[in-house]
Amino acid sequence: MLGFLAFSSAFVGPAIPLAWADGDAQGDVERLNKAALEAYDNLNFEQSRKQLSQALDICESKGVNADLTAKTHLLLGMVLIAAFNEKSGARLQFQSGLKLKPDLMAPKWLFNPEAQALFDEVKASIKSGDTGDSSDDQEEETPPPPPPVLRSKPPVVRKPVVKSTEPAVTGSGIFLRLGGGFGFGLANNALETNNHASLVSGGGGLRTERPAHIFGEFGYSLSPTMLLSAQLRLGFLSGTSQVNTGGDCTLATPCHPPTTAFSGLAKLTWFFGPSDTVVPYVSVGVGGGYIRHVVEIKVDDATHTGCGADNNSACVDTVKGGPFLIGAGAGALLRATDTFAISVGLDTALGLPSTMFNADLDVGLALQF
Repeated sequence: MLGFLAFSSAFVGPAIPLAWADGDAQGDVERLNKAALEAYDNLNFEQSRKQLSQALDICESKGVNADLTAKTHLLLGMVLIAAFNEKSGARLQFQSGLKLKPDLMAPKWLFNPEAQALFDEVKASIKSGDTGDSSDDQEEETPPPPPPVLRSKPPVVRKPVVKSTEPAVTGSGIFLRLGGGFGFGLANNALETNNHASLVSGGGGLRTERPAHIFGEFGYSLSPTMLLSAQLRLGFLSGTSQVNTGGDCTLATPCHPPTTAFSGLAKLTWFFGPSDTVVPYVSVGVGGGYIRHVVEIKVDDATHTGCGADNNSACVDTVKGGPFLIGAGAGALLRATDTFAISVGLDTALGLPSTMFNADLDVGLALQF
């Protein structure tokens, strides 16, 4: 439709009035035709038809010149078939215009293929002297008054889809995120395997390694800025040593600290920010399971540690937090497309009644469907 406005200045521009034409009437018709094309360009088809009908009323009542009247008939015919699919009404308007101006032309940039085909058909039939109706148009040969402005049933018009300017962070639908990272934090709990030993820090529980983990998150967008989801976390621990003393642990049947930890959270996440490329977020959650840290320990026996295959290696054990977990986090989505983003964030969790504070540095891939 970008050609319609340019066409309005050339197609409905000034014409030389006949001697009996009212100059103000001709100007009114030209202004109505231009306004009708602007309304058509803005998809206001009913207003466009109404303005062209008013222009034809002025043409008939004030004696506007034949060229401008013919052009107005042509415009109304185009609107009727292109916007309302009224083929019979458009045919009559084309016939009226061509009878007033036989050399009337339909600009290629204005007419769609259907309107152009009908106009060419009407023009050919007038040249051949056959002005009768075709089988699909049972109308009188004499053009009736223009179609009424008001319609009992408004036409269904497909309006263009306008992309919202609101940062549709998650959109509306299913949200998936997969990723991993490393955790760190503090714990003050009993060792899980070395029952006879105490922590190096005298109970502080500082971890000595950074246990890796992976996570998966599945959710649904309650709104463009709020996400309800469930996140599962699987931690992996390494560097621990076998335990040869205490309880059922012996050198012949040693015990081994856990190597994994599983937990889950139900989360609410809020997205914000003016940009739809870098989108910050904050989250809260509650859930259950265990988070484990790796710690170095000391034993009471000054001669043998009771750890390792040689019974004298450094003792490295695990402590856990949970099974009740309270979480909070913050980060950002780095959006590459409408459905794909990279996520970076810091997720924390407090484990109770086995007390532990854990913080995870996470990187992941997010998908929105």
